Amino acid sequence: MLLLHPLLLWSLAAVAVPVAIHLLLRQRPRPRPWAAMRWLLAAKTAASRQWKLTNLLLLLLRCLVLALIALAVARPALGLLGGGRLVLVVDRSAGLGTRHDGPGPLPAALGALSGRLEGWASVAVVAVDLDSEVLADGTPATARTALERLSASVRPGGLSQATRGPALERLLAVLGDGPEVLLVSDFQQDDGTALAAALGPKVRSVTRWSIAQPQANPTIAGAPRSVDLLNDQGGVLAVPVIGRIAGAQVAVDDGPLLTTPKPAADRIIAPLPALPAGNHRATVRISEGGLLWDDTLEWPLTVRGPVAALLVENTPSADYLAAALGADAAATSVRRVTGPGLAAEGLPDGGLVALRSLPSAADAARLAAWVRHGGALWGEAALLRQEPVLAELIADLTARPPVSGGAFASGDPDFDASLGLGGRDRTPGANLPDRAQIWLRAGGAPLVAALPVERGCVVVELCPLAADTAWQARGATPAWTVRAMRQASAWAHAVPTWIGGAPAPEDAELSRAGEHLRTRSGQPLLAGPGLWQRTSGPVVVLADPAESRLDRPSPPGVTSDLANALPERSGRDLGLVLMLAALVVLLIEGAVAAWAGRRYGG
Repeated sequence: MLLLHPLLLWSLAAVAVPVAIHLLLRQRPRPRPWAAMRWLLAAKTAASRQWKLTNLLLLLLRCLVLALIALAVARPALGLLGGGRLVLVVDRSAGLGTRHDGPGPLPAALGALSGRLEGWASVAVVAVDLDSEVLADGTPATARTALERLSASVRPGGLSQATRGPALERLLAVLGDGPEVLLVSDFQQDDGTALAAALGPKVRSVTRWSIAQPQANPTIAGAPRSVDLLNDQGGVLAVPVIGRIAGAQVAVDDGPLLTTPKPAADRIIAPLPALPAGNHRATVRISEGGLLWDDTLEWPLTVRGPVAALLVENTPSADYLAAALGADAAATSVRRVTGPGLAAEGLPDGGLVALRSLPSAADAARLAAWVRHGGALWGEAALLRQEPVLAELIADLTARPPVSGGAFASGDPDFDASLGLGGRDRTPGANLPDRAQIWLRAGGAPLVAALPVERGCVVVELCPLAADTAWQARGATPAWTVRAMRQASAWAHAVPTWIGGAPAPEDAELSRAGEHLRTRSGQPLLAGPGLWQRTSGPVVVLADPAESRLDRPSPPGVTSDLANALPERSGRDLGLVLMLAALVVLLIEGAVAAWAGRRYGG
């Protein structure tokens, strides 16, 4: 017999109360000798036997009432009677999926559950990843069939996802009348307490059963960073990873997967072959012992020819920017125009405008609109602030008093060995907005920052680098400038990266390899990692880092023993039956007490 509240059996101690009262209130008559008493004693002895039997009966009835109430409060459930309702809430998120060395923990756990469903009157199976889905609600046989078909999805999630809006409503609707609930998960993404709290008022009990198999799980941590790829020239793809991996392979387009050099602690450096101009695709696959779900990522590559650039300057100069734009015909195609002559020029689609002279108000308005539609504008902060329309593009970039500088640094080791030989002692201070990316520093002070503006960007020189002889004298300055210019011009064509499980940034229709899904802005993204296509262009979905954690210990209150989490059989709750029985016995006790009062009261 199963007790739903076994600690309340201590209330059985209340049975001692009527016994104590009975013993304390026993009548002890004192003998008084009297000649005629002999005849009365004979009658008293006969009546006393009947009174003792009646009194004992009342004692037993009162003890029985208290015992029945105590048992009813403890709510026994007799397994031999069968019955009861069980709801299985199973985490099927990607973290429980297939691993390199086996199918993962979910299949074995579901098989063990299938063998413990007999004896339940009804069983419901609810699967949870980023949503909840009722897979079965009926007999144990129906639930077993659902468990046999259930497998991990390619979507991130965790049991906490079932506490959100419609997902929780579906789960509450399937509970029925006071069921027992078993939460099944590895409890790596969340500890299940939020869902247990949401279900608590509606159920008899909630038990958390961990099926975790803790192990390290390296994963691709972010979008690859590649050098700018020129037509028919090779390059390098840098892929950030979390955890130490055994190796990696990279393929371009539909070519074979090729083993890369031994990866570093936090990234894969993969050489890329010379590719013709156009759009290509890189596939990166890491080798390790954890999940398969987050080990492969596709990434679009764009190979471009010379980028068109306009250099706007009224007087030819030896500006480092002008020198860099004309230094490499394979990387840039530059045209020089004066400020007044800009009105007759078309702004380069997918190109860059380097501003060294102030344009007219009309041309400034044209430049601002061009930037917002995907253009890249490069200029000094002081020059941009002179024209109100252009100043609006950098309105959240404000000046501060000068600060200490230091050696030049771009964060790219290919350049910093040379750039770091020069520097600035003092540099203008600036308050940068959160959207800014710092491309060049002097010590800790920013010198060049890129600010996204809708689909385009503005590259801002925070100090006049054109007049800085130390900067112009560096041998790496032209190469760094060309790379930065091409990076700015590619801003509008950059492939966005979204995180699976995080709120989607926009409404979109996504598709890949026959799979289609619709995203809603602000709603969890249900897509697995990989390259997806949408109407406005490709998007790369990255794995949720939380989903890739497999090495957390089980949280407190979670059991890994199925025998403790779920009894062999449940039974019918006898609490109400026992309470009714206590009421019946109480009525009988009252009737007997009333009869005894009339019979012996005189």
